[in-house]
Amino acid sequence: VRLAVWPSYAHVFVDGGHDVELFGVDFPFVFGIEGSVLTPYVAPGLGLAFYGDTTLKLNVIGGTFVETGGPVRPFAELALRFIRGTFVDLLAGVVFEL
Repeated sequence: VRLAVWPSYAHVFVDGGHDVELFGVDFPFVFGIEGSVLTPYVAPGLGLAFYGDTTLKLNVIGGTFVETGGPVRPFAELALRFIRGTFVDLLAGVVFEL
């Protein structure tokens, strides 16, 4: 198990309202499984949401990387974000490691 620090920034466009700026940091626990092409992780996190006023947000995320043996790693993630209600994000993408 490795502990990491993942800072983040997001700009959310709100149709007909105030756009939202999200700053956050997540602290994932990354689980290395010997012989597996999947590297799962879970993470608590927190951040600030700016939309007219400032609100503290809490994050709970979980997902997995697919190990390709190279600098490109696809991933899938489910994130729960608690900011004046609960928001659910389903993310998929690719991480390029330098």
